[in-house]
Amino acid sequence: NADNIYVRGFFYNADMQVGTKTLKGSLFRTYYLAKLSPTGTLLWIRSLGSATENSFLQWVAPDKLGRSFISGNVGIGGKWGSQSFSNSKRIPFVAQIDNATGNILWWKEIKVSRYNYSPALRLRVTSNNEVVLGGYFYYKWSLSGSGQTSDFVSKGSNDLFVLKLKNNGDFVYFKQFGTSKNEYNSQFVLDSQNNMYFLGVYSGTITLASKTITSKGSN
Repeated sequence: NADNIYVRGFFYNADMQVGTKTLKGSLFRTYYLAKLSPTGTLLWIRSLGSATENSFLQWVAPDKLGRSFISGNVGIGGKWGSQSFSNSKRIPFVAQIDNATGNILWWKEIKVSRYNYSPALRLRVTSNNEVVLGGYFYYKWSLSGSGQTSDFVSKGSNDLFVLKLKNNGDFVYFKQFGTSKNEYNSQFVLDSQNNMYFLGVYSGTITLASKTITSKGSN
């Protein structure tokens, strides 16, 4: 609402200078998120990176309460600015940051049983400031510290999923859709009533809510 500008990008192999701020680089990909005033003044900048492997800042979405949600993957011993994740392996995550300072208010580790990453963590914020993530996952998937009590298991290879969290990170629901083959979610949006619209790929026969559809060939 204040017309501030948020800029996301990445760098590697060298430090990066932004105004008077210096972001430490490494041999691996480091992402940054910067907040600029409407006139282009740098208000803050934070980096997401690891000294041992690539990190990815995949999505940024503000709410109406002066906070933003971010999602991505962070390498071993990763940091958001000066805040440490304290992770012993590469992890996908969802987090909330304070728009005034750029600091993390809370973060949740997404525990994936294979490959240690989630290929898609697209993120939207509802009109009542809850956060919805959509994407696909393989094998077992769970969310740390959210009140969720059991793992979610894919029906075959990749399954589509929708995850909703409250503004404070508490678990609301997890929905999955899949077959014995691969499904992929490439995009989703919310309308003004918080209905969800998904675009994706499937093969075979898949049931979405009460609707069953069958592909005519492969995907």
